[in-house]
Amino acid sequence: MSKKSYKQLQNRLYREIKRRMIAEMLSNRAVTVCKTTVDIETVKIAHVMSFLDYEQEVDYAKKLLARKIGESLCQSGHIKYSVIREPSPDVDLIRIEATLDVAKKKENV
Repeated sequence: MSKKSYKQLQNRLYREIKRRMIAEMLSNRAVTVCKTTVDIETVKIAHVMSFLDYEQEVDYAKKLLARKIGESLCQSGHIKYSVIREPSPDVDLIRIEATLDVAKKKENV
């Protein structure tokens, strides 16, 4: 074996030893795990209609269901309201904001 190939193999060995030492140091570090639990409450509203009226009334039914879901969330206290008065030169304006905290389900991939 020539001196040049011996040095190349020696350098390759040193590099591999260094890689393994770094990998071992990284694996010995303490891993911090953050765990959060989220309770998901499902609100379900149904509207019954005849099949013959389906095509004509589908938009109305969707809006009606959205309104019913909103009312049930208001009654259960999930929606928080805040009233903010914004003075302007001409007219005093009042802005009302609604806040809803939502936890989304994770999709199965």
